Amino acid sequence: MVFGIYINNMRVNKKTIILIVFLGILLIFIVLLKVLQSKNKSVPQTLPELITPIATIIPTVFPTHIISSTTPTSTLSCTPNENILSNLPVVTSQYSIEYLPTPEKYFVMILQNPYEEQQTQVKKWFSSRGLDPDSPCIVWTSTKGVAPKKQ
Repeated sequence: MVFGIYINNMRVNKKTIILIVFLGILLIFIVLLKVLQSKNKSVPQTLPELITPIATIIPTVFPTHIISSTTPTSTLSCTPNENILSNLPVVTSQYSIEYLPTPEKYFVMILQNPYEEQQTQVKKWFSSRGLDPDSPCIVWTSTKGVAPKKQ
């Protein structure tokens, strides 16, 4: 005996009925998922505005010793020297030299002792490019454990 249902005088077999029931359940499941997703989207989720980054030089080793000039910086004008800027940044195992345009200063970080010997090398570097090595436009810093000898 063959199982079947007659619809409009047409015989529909068992496999067709199972397929129709499965597709109906699948359709109901999809509709329920869409309804649940639309409830989650009722509160608009906005991304925070992106902050435009500012050019910042971050030293690889935190400076612990800063030697400041006694000349007041407010009366000082440090115009950038193109001969120096074209060679920056300078990074060696003994020191690094960088330029920050906002304060118009050259930042020198001495990385190794003897401090005075490295400072002399940097001063020669600045002199060879036309800048007075004792200029208040140069900020001298050093890493932890590196400092001028106490006199």
